[in-house]
Amino acid sequence: MSALKETVLEIERECAKAGWTRGIVLYALVPTADVIESAPEMAEALAEKSPTSLTAIEQEDVELTGTIEDFLGTISWSAEVFGAALVLERLIVNEEPPGELSEEALAEWVIEHGQEVRMVVGVLRDGSQECAMRMRAYDDENAIMAGPELLPGMAEALALTFAE
Repeated sequence: MSALKETVLEIERECAKAGWTRGIVLYALVPTADVIESAPEMAEALAEKSPTSLTAIEQEDVELTGTIEDFLGTISWSAEVFGAALVLERLIVNEEPPGELSEEALAEWVIEHGQEVRMVVGVLRDGSQECAMRMRAYDDENAIMAGPELLPGMAEALALTFAE
């Protein structure tokens, strides 16, 4: 398993422990060996990780205002950051609403017919990407969907945060 896939799945499992309704979470991905080198006091906490793995560092005070695209457009990373991961919880609907509905009726319809999902998207500077998704209705670690092409639009948008 690639270091990126392992990290994306680790992030998803940690978010699952915190429960649903956590909102948006943004992580910087840094090689574990670099973290240990720059912060030796972290060596014990990271002892179970391989030096070739990635360590996810949660970015504090992240708040989504506006669209996700606008939010991602405000992010840039220092050279030490090897990649990034983004966690979003969303309500998805697989069918069209019936006819014209008022805004209030549409919101009620979406809540009734939607499914909550947690999406984790990870990208590296080299263009690698990995994604994981868990549906609340099937909230079980064995039901996590994962793959590099699972959420291509989100991965592409997150990758743009590394554009020069």
